[in-house]
Amino acid sequence: MSEVIDAFPELDPNYDTTGDEQAQLAKEVARAHHARQILDNPLWQDLITANKQAVFDEWAASEDNAIERREWLRHRFQIIDGLHISIQEFAETGKLAAARQEQIQEGKRASLEGASA
Repeated sequence: MSEVIDAFPELDPNYDTTGDEQAQLAKEVARAHHARQILDNPLWQDLITANKQAVFDEWAASEDNAIERREWLRHRFQIIDGLHISIQEFAETGKLAAARQEQIQEGKRASLEGASA
């Protein structure tokens, strides 16, 4: 285990975090909160579903030789899906940041308890 800690000292609960790291973690947690609000919003869910369905419907109705149109539809679908995935990634990154914040707090509590014993 010490080899892992040597390679990645930030995994050590007693790792001395800087204010910059804590500020970045707080920013990521806040961004995750906003991302989760978007993802949980029924309007957003309807928007994503309706746009994806519109692309599928237009693709299905297009002529087999409508290569440029189908290519444009594929790109449109990728943009819609990519935006949704990016917001999901913000939400997941925030979960990791919140876990790291908790790890830092636990390390500080353990240090304080060890110092007072």
